[in-house]
Amino acid sequence: MLDFKKLTAVAGGVLLLSALAGPLHAVTLQHLFEADVDVFGQTDDERRKAFAAALWDVLVKVTGDRSVPSRPEVQTLFRRAERLVQQYQYREIEAPVADAVSGPGEQVESLSFDIGVDVNVDAGTATSAPTHVLWIQFAPETVERHLSRLGIPLWGKERPETLVWLAVEDGRQRYLLGAGSDSDVHRELLSVAQQRGVPLLFPVMDVADRTSVRFSDVRGNFVQPVWDASRRYGVDSILAGNLTRTLGGEWQAQWTLHRRGNTSSWRVQSGDRTAGLLSGVEGVASVLSRELAVGYYGAGSGRTLLTIHEVDAIADYSQVLIYLRGLSLVKEVMVERVNEGRLTVALQLRGDPEDLQRTIALGDTLIAVRDVAGGDNPHRVLQYAYLP
Repeated sequence: MLDFKKLTAVAGGVLLLSALAGPLHAVTLQHLFEADVDVFGQTDDERRKAFAAALWDVLVKVTGDRSVPSRPEVQTLFRRAERLVQQYQYREIEAPVADAVSGPGEQVESLSFDIGVDVNVDAGTATSAPTHVLWIQFAPETVERHLSRLGIPLWGKERPETLVWLAVEDGRQRYLLGAGSDSDVHRELLSVAQQRGVPLLFPVMDVADRTSVRFSDVRGNFVQPVWDASRRYGVDSILAGNLTRTLGGEWQAQWTLHRRGNTSSWRVQSGDRTAGLLSGVEGVASVLSRELAVGYYGAGSGRTLLTIHEVDAIADYSQVLIYLRGLSLVKEVMVERVNEGRLTVALQLRGDPEDLQRTIALGDTLIAVRDVAGGDNPHRVLQYAYLP
């Protein structure tokens, strides 16, 4: 819980809050440079194919842009994919699992929609079942360095959660998807979101949610009830969707993303339910990565100074340094001085100070403040307060 009274009194009134927004939900993703690939054996040829397939998935996750792997300048990376691998491990598949949505050999069409995202779901054409899952981890710094040299923006591991309100009509029942759901739709949506590196948050669907939002509100795309009910979750990305199975067995998915006053809408129709769910995740990834990806991630922008107030104990000091060193954009943290509850650090960044400010704003560890006492900040020191 934020103590706003305490914050406004920081340093005897010297600091004034620059924003009094509620805490935003953001998570730090730890497995962006990893992927699982089904393989049909442990031969060198199968492994090379798996490395290329895994690299494709990783490039999509770390950039948020599905077009990146197919760009001509990136093809060299696929030819040397094995050199980018840090480690890999086989896991035996005990028994083939039938696809509940698409049958063996079925090709699912490529889908496109109006915010520039391509969704391509291939159920596969092989008649034999894979024997193993190959887990592959690429070297993060090596991949980042290659993409930086190509001028391709990277989307850092600190990513905002998107609250999902999804109305489902599957021909048998209709319901709003909640956090506690054990439905196949919930599992599939979480799976494709994890594969694409998009953190999702679902409403708990308690009395407050059920009172505020009805199925018809989401189904009819009525914005106000959804916005009102979303305030308690402290997010600034809200995805409202409808997933409907038609009489002909097709799945229609319609999505609207509300992000900081902007709205994007798109829809798809497919015989594959997973493709419809994936389209929602891809839309979120497209919008957020365009906003948050850093264009020259490995270049660095020189020395940036931060002063963090309310660092009153050794534990606070330690936690602030751990937090800053864990940010994707931060290459190095150097302590400049510690004085009367204020910690000043010099950061070497992989992007601009503005990129750093956007990243910090995703969470609630530090909150931006501004100095109104001196009236002058010649060294452009960024001012924050620590929220233990």
